[in-house]
Order: sequence, then C-alpha cells, then structure tokens
Amino acid sequence: MNTRACVQAMAILLGLGVASAAQASAQETEVRTFAITGQPLSSALLKFAEQTGLELLFDARIAAGKTSPGVQGDHAPEQALRLLLAETGLRYRFTSAGVITLEADTTEQNSGPLRLEPIVVEGEKIGRTLRETPASTVVIGPEADTPLSRNSRDAIQGIPNVLVEDNANVPSIRGIDGSAGQTGGAALSTGAQPRVNIIVDGVPRPLTIGATPTINSTWDLEAIEVARGPQSTTTGRNSLGGAIRVSTIDPSFDYEAAARGSYFDQDGTVGGALMANLPILEDQIAARFTAERSHGKTYVNVVEPAVAAVRDDIESEDYARYRGKVLITPNAAEDLELLFSVDHSEAKRLFRPLVDADANDFESSNFTSINSISDNEQTVYAFNLTYSISDQLEFEGRAAFLDNRFDIPDTTPLFDFRQNTDTITSEALLRVRDFGLLDKGVFGVAFENQRDDATNEVAFFPLALDAEINNLGIFSELEFDLAEAGLPEGLTMIAGGRIEFDSRDRFLAFAGAGTDTTVEETAFIPKIGLRYDISNAVTVGYTYSEGFRPGGVDFDLFNPVGGVVEYDSERLRQHEIYTRTNFLDERLTVNASAFYYTFVDAQTSGAAAGTAGAIGLFGNVPEARGFGLELDAAFEIVDGLTMNGGIGLLDTEITDAGPNVPQFEGEDLPQAPNLTLNGGLSYISDLGFDASIKARYVDSKTVSLGFDESDSYVVVDLAAGYAFSLSDDFDLRIDAFVTNLTDERYVVDPNDGLTEVLGRPRTIGVAGTIRF
Repeated sequence: MNTRACVQAMAILLGLGVASAAQASAQETEVRTFAITGQPLSSALLKFAEQTGLELLFDARIAAGKTSPGVQGDHAPEQALRLLLAETGLRYRFTSAGVITLEADTTEQNSGPLRLEPIVVEGEKIGRTLRETPASTVVIGPEADTPLSRNSRDAIQGIPNVLVEDNANVPSIRGIDGSAGQTGGAALSTGAQPRVNIIVDGVPRPLTIGATPTINSTWDLEAIEVARGPQSTTTGRNSLGGAIRVSTIDPSFDYEAAARGSYFDQDGTVGGALMANLPILEDQIAARFTAERSHGKTYVNVVEPAVAAVRDDIESEDYARYRGKVLITPNAAEDLELLFSVDHSEAKRLFRPLVDADANDFESSNFTSINSISDNEQTVYAFNLTYSISDQLEFEGRAAFLDNRFDIPDTTPLFDFRQNTDTITSEALLRVRDFGLLDKGVFGVAFENQRDDATNEVAFFPLALDAEINNLGIFSELEFDLAEAGLPEGLTMIAGGRIEFDSRDRFLAFAGAGTDTTVEETAFIPKIGLRYDISNAVTVGYTYSEGFRPGGVDFDLFNPVGGVVEYDSERLRQHEIYTRTNFLDERLTVNASAFYYTFVDAQTSGAAAGTAGAIGLFGNVPEARGFGLELDAAFEIVDGLTMNGGIGLLDTEITDAGPNVPQFEGEDLPQAPNLTLNGGLSYISDLGFDASIKARYVDSKTVSLGFDESDSYVVVDLAAGYAFSLSDDFDLRIDAFVTNLTDERYVVDPNDGLTEVLGRPRTIGVAGTIRF
C-alpha cells in the first residue's frame, strides 16, 4: 500500500464517521457476542449489563421468580435484550443515552430501581467504557471460553494487523514483532522486555526462552483485551507495540460450578477442566477454584532412530493449570475489597516444533541437531486491594511474585539447561472522576524487579547467567470534558505521560570466563488525544502516543569477555485516527483506525558486530516507518444470523538501516504482513443451537531480518454447539468443531531452508460442558 492509498484510506475513514452520524440511532448498539445461558432473570440481566456496558433500571420485585431463556451469539444489545426478556412479561424502554428502564405490563408499586454499573475496559485502568476507547482496542468477552480456543492466542486470531502463530510466545501487532526476535537464545543474553506485553489478571508475564504458560487458557475467562499501539500511560508495565490483557473471573457470592471434558484427534489429546465458586461467609468471603489438564502428542512425528528410546517422552504434549482466588469484602469496611490469588501452570512439549522442509507428513528426522523438549512451570502469587475513598476517588494497590522455571533436559548433545526467572511487581493507582473540567483520570506508580539465573551443563556449551532488572514507572492519563470550558458537548481532551527509570545488570560466563555489565536509562513518554462523541452511536478521535523500550547489552555466547555490545533504547511515535459507529437500524457496526508511525533505533538481531565469527548480536537500526488501516464490521442479516469481517492493511519499510546492515534498507519489518483478513458467519437459534464458520488470511512475511519469506495462507475453522437445561439447576452444552478445515499446510517459520515450523494440521474435536 503506497502513501497515496493510505491518505485516501484516512479520508474515507473520516468520511465514514460523518456519514454514519447522519444515520445512527440514539441507542447504544455495539454488537457483541453474548454467551448467557438460561437462568434466573436477575442474574441474566446482570450479565447483560456487564457485557454491554449499559445501565439497567428496574424494580427488583418484577424480576423475582422469573427465568430468562438466555441469549447466544452476536447481537446488538437491544436485540439481545429482547431475547433475554422473551416470555417474562416485561418490556423495556430507553430513557437516556445508555440507560434502559424495565417495566412490567401492569402498573405495580415501585420499590425503587436497581442500578447496574456499566462494564469498563479493565486494562485502561481509568474507568473507560469500550465506546470511549479507540477502535484499536478490541475486547473479547466470556464467549471466547469455548473448546475451539485452547488458549488466549487462539481466541485473538483474526484481529486485523495482529499476527498470532504457533512458534511465537508473543504476538506481533501492526508490524511490531512482539518478542523482538528474542524468544530464542537472545532472550537469555539480553534479558529484554517484550514489545507487546501479556498481562494476566494485572500481572505482567516474563519474556524468557520458554514461557509457554504465559499464553493463558480461556477456561473461566472474563475478557481478553487487545490494545494495538503504544501502551505507556495506563499499563503498569510499559509496552511499546501493544498489550494483551487477560482477565479471569473473580469470586462471587453465589454458588456456581462447572466441568468440561474434551477430545481432540491430534494424536488422541484428552482434556478436562473444573470450576467451583463457593460463598464462604455471606457477602464477605468467597472463593473460586479452577483446574484443567490435557495430555496428548504433538503434531510433529519424530522419526530419528537415535531417539527411539525416548520418543514417547519427546512427542508428548502436556498442559496443566490450577488457580485459586479468595475475595474478601468485610462488613467493617464496606468500601474495601481484598483479592488473593495463586495461579500455577505446567507445560511440556517440543521446544520448537521444527520439521523437515517440505515434509507434508510433519516429520522430524534430525531431532538431536535442531530440536529439544522443554519443561516449563510458572507460579504467580498475587494480592490486590481496592478502596473507594469517596465518590470521586478510588485507590487500587497490587503486589505479585512470579516464579518461572524452564528446563531443556539432556535429550540432545547441546542442552542440559535450566533457567529460573523470579519477578516481583507492585503497582499503586489513584483514580479520579467528576472534578468539573477533569472528567476522569488515573495516577499510577509501578515497580518491577526481575532476577534471572541460568546454567547449561553440557561440556560443549558451558554457560552461566546471573542478571537483574529494576524498572520504575510513574504515569498518568487524564480526560477533560471540554464542554465545561464552553466547547461543544461530547468533546474530550486526553493527556498523559510516563517517566521511566530502568537499570539492567547482566553477568554472562562461558567456560568460567565472563563479563558483568550495567545499563541505566531514564525516559519520558507522552500521550495526547481528542475524542468527539458525535452521538450515542458515533465516536471519532485522534491520538498521538509514544512507545519506549529500554536499551541493554548482548553477548557473544562463546566469548562473553570480548564479544559485548551495548545497544540503545528504541522508541515508537504513532499518530492514529479512529471511529466507532453503528447504523442501518442498529444492524451494522463499523470500527476503523488509520495509523502512521516512525520506529526509531529499532533493536534488531545482527545489527551489531561482535568478535570474529559472532552472529546475531543485537544493535540498532536507525529508522523504520509503518502505516496502515484497520476495519472491522458486523452485520445482523436477520435475527440470529450475523456476518462479520475485518481487514488489516499494513505497509512498513526500513528507511535507514545503518552502517552494519545496509542490505536491509528498503526491506519490510519482520512479522509485518501487508494484508490480514478475517470473515465469518454465525447463527444462533432460540432453541439453543448455534453454529459458526470463520476464516482468516495472512499475507507473506519474514520471521526475522535476513530470513526467507513465508507464503501467504488461509485457515478455516468450523464450530457448532447445542445448549439445553437438564433441570432447573443443570445446564449442558455440547460442542463439536474443526480447526484448519481444509488441512492447509502453511509455514510460520521457514528457519534455515532445511527445517521449518508448520502450522497445526486439521484437528477435529468434541467437548461437553456442564454448569450448575
């Protein structure tokens, strides 16, 4: 996409927002995917309010004793509410923007309305609803908790300009490689933070050689928020290219339990999951526990005779997760909420699922040279405190300890490797709202201490690492209601910034000889924007934001004494315009973003020279740029039948490659396909049946600078389900699905031309979920 085309796209984007304003209705109509089963009406309405961000006003007595049939699938909120209220004898009316009143058909005495608070985008930490966030933020709710999505990575596949593939621990966003090419050995020597952070229940996860549990499962999921572009002023850990925020469900004061069993034909993978929510002390203490396990074999067939004795162990793929949460809301302090949690994960699999090039049967015949197995354990202990000081002030504090253990056992001649990463994080937030001109805002402080130690005890490759990172961020973001200053109603100014202090100390030794280095840096990261709510259905805005990632050091692993390179920090400067709209009688929603960024001093493997023979040392590429367009839409064709789709256009270029790697000048950035597409069709029946088909297209791209380009590919997924009630207290859902329906053979990492990483083949699965 050339510059002229991008300018035209931006003009069309702005025109779309204006045209939509003329056609939009007055109701809130953000199309969402609902997953509300048949249940008591009051609890169904609570879930409806949480999923839509709308406020409901109703007499609590008119809902008493009534049951809702539930609602499933993609709907505008008004349509979903009609389905929820079917056969309840209640009617609704919009009384103001985003507020719905429920009434009985008869005029009964009013005991006072029950007010339900709207949902907020939790990762923003400022109290914004989804409608108030830029269109570059995508929120996927509990509907992602399906057997079709084994983990959060599967759930976000198909979002425009978000690249999610099997060989990447961290997704890439808008052409910004989330892991910066540092998920291999470079993560060990440089100790860098990811460019795209994965944050689970408020705790940032590490970027290490192996961090499989970082890709959180979707069992008992509350929401996944994908924020494209720099996230510096509301995210605890600064994130240069974007952030993926995963939230799991907290305890509540109602009894609830669920269980799921599943089977995949990927070499007979079986899985199970449990959940129990237990009120312990009425309205004061509640606990929620989840557990899940799966066991099977990888889709790579290891055929090398030399490893026959351990083949079953090598090919096995095991996963387990256990989580416990305790919520305390003491009566003695009504405005205080305490949450304690423990989250433990275990994963065992092939470290990199490399296969022989052009091997359509997924065979690996050179295991001892190119592959290894990995054992990864991760445990997180977290404490969260929330205290409402007044109607205008709220304090939140969080502290967490994360213990990550990664092993490559001695099944190959290269590795007998152990790495331990311990991370302490703490964060304090003060939220403000309704201070006249200052409509809402957040002030925050976040601190992180991370310690690494690693050893490789093979005589050929004797390594030892001891390292520590300390990072302190002071940040704020404020929203000003400009109507208070005499400007038009609906006009909001956004201003924020972050001051960051970073220190990295790393000691690396080879065969007993090593070097200790320290890099310290301070940076200021600004953000400013303007949002205009043209109506309840149309919002347009502009944001300028910056992303920052600290510099560091890289070592020649075979000569850490002489082969040391210090590389500078990198910075992303981005302009973005966006619109959120809905029109055509509330059946069509369109969200769009257009962006342009410059990427200064990008940290790149191979951009610096080490000692003789050293390759892949990190350095800085002086400048690159990128621009593009993201568009996603959903159209309700008839009641229950919805079509949706999205397109991501992206053009990146290294405009100044510097003196060490001039051959890369004019090249695209790695992990930056020019085009990503997705489309789907879903049907939800009032009788409990639902079905969907979705497809995604990823254009060709390189994995890293200097690597071969992979071909484009298309993957199609198919799913169907049926939910019904076994009794008043038991609901059962049966799911059947096929991933990669056409059995597309696609390469996600061409590697060295002899071996490559292929995407998963066609997989068929069934699952049953019972809730009671």
